[in-house]
Amino acid sequence: GYSFSRSKYTPIRSIPKIMGFDYILDSTMNPYLLEVNRFPGLEPRSSLDSDVKKAVVYDAWIAASDKTGIPKKYIQDLRPSNYKGFSLKK
Repeated sequence: GYSFSRSKYTPIRSIPKIMGFDYILDSTMNPYLLEVNRFPGLEPRSSLDSDVKKAVVYDAWIAASDKTGIPKKYIQDLRPSNYKGFSLKK
């Protein structure tokens, strides 16, 4: 693992929080929020599910890296080998 000196980097104020939002669509494709999960299941059920969940976790760290004080170069080392990219890039 990595260790970060408190004197060299900004202290970690928060870490990314992944939440699950469950929706249902009606017959005209209008979404309705059913529930918000504070602790969504990240245990993969298949290899495709594993790929998606690893990418979600990686993207959460990338999105939060500016606030955590952890240099992006260390987070890049966590990138899944088959990562296809974050869909909301600037």
